[in-house]
Amino acid sequence: MNPEFDARRSKNGGRVFWVRKATSANFGDFVQEHPPYDDNVAAVHETMTSAAAAVVAARGDEVRVGPGHTEEFEKAFCLAVAGVRWVGEGSGNKVPALTISGAIHGVAIAADDVEFENFRFP
Repeated sequence: MNPEFDARRSKNGGRVFWVRKATSANFGDFVQEHPPYDDNVAAVHETMTSAAAAVVAARGDEVRVGPGHTEEFEKAFCLAVAGVRWVGEGSGNKVPALTISGAIHGVAIAADDVEFENFRFP
């Protein structure tokens, strides 16, 4: 198993979830290295929306969105679970890119203590 996953805890004590496209390099290996949690909740998700459905309020969960990941939202992506840290991995033009079409705003933070960092909006 990936040593990063052995502890299965974020820096805040919650679960870590990953967002990767199934078409990304070595996706199958990545999923095997990051199996579902004991209660069968997936650790790896293909969309941010799916990962948002897996997090639990105030547990200290963290969602790590892979470098080069892209998603398009036709309405605002709402971060409505308190105490979740969303981190875009990578640097420069390799950080996750979120394209917003048809919305007044792209990401709505609608809960307390949400962290959202290292994403770009092309």
